[in-house]
Amino acid sequence: MTKEHLGISLALRVPIFIVITKIDISPPDVYEKTKETLIKILRSPGCNRIPVVVRPEDDLTKLSENIA
Repeated sequence: MTKEHLGISLALRVPIFIVITKIDISPPDVYEKTKETLIKILRSPGCNRIPVVVRPEDDLTKLSENIA
């Protein structure tokens, strides 16, 4: 499902936020693999995006204010 939504977002040229939820019930290795896969997809030539991993909520606010 994520790939389809990503494709639509890229086609429409809208900013993208990907939120990984339920990491508290996911084993750490599954979370890391998911994160690595998403970063790899975003950096691929078809996507050509620069992924930014945001942790504190304050960083998210700052980042969202700077999206062109």
